[in-house]
Amino acid sequence: MSDQNIYAAPQSTDLIDQGGEHIPLTLKQKLWGFQGRISRAGYWGYMYSWGLLASIPFLIPYAIMMFHLISSENVGNDMNIPLMVTLGILCFILYIPAAWISIAIMVKRLHDRGKSGWWALIILVPYVGGIWLLIDCGCLAGEQGRNQYGDDPLLADGKTHS
Repeated sequence: MSDQNIYAAPQSTDLIDQGGEHIPLTLKQKLWGFQGRISRAGYWGYMYSWGLLASIPFLIPYAIMMFHLISSENVGNDMNIPLMVTLGILCFILYIPAAWISIAIMVKRLHDRGKSGWWALIILVPYVGGIWLLIDCGCLAGEQGRNQYGDDPLLADGKTHS
């Protein structure tokens, strides 16, 4: 008879090599995937960095539109409407990867807290949802050690809990 507990939660082995060493997520896995865990510091770092990087593609079309609107030869010109529509479509297209990355990071942070990524849908609750996610993802510590979503991100990064 085996000593394996058949009633235990399934354990993911995608982040541990055969020697039991903790392997951190790659940047691609952190930004685009929904599996694994990230620490609270990692969450804030990615959200701030991504917020700054994601705002640049949105600011460029906005600056072009504003320059076009305030230039003296374009005042009252009907060419502003197609430009605004085109820039609006461009911003929407750029929003899709920005939203995907933000959701992926939030899901991994919820995994670190021991919660399903589906808890991210609480943001749809007006007022309360955003505040709840801010506190849960950004302020509260994650579970220590391995949980059903993967290795402790602090141990994988060579840090310890304090």
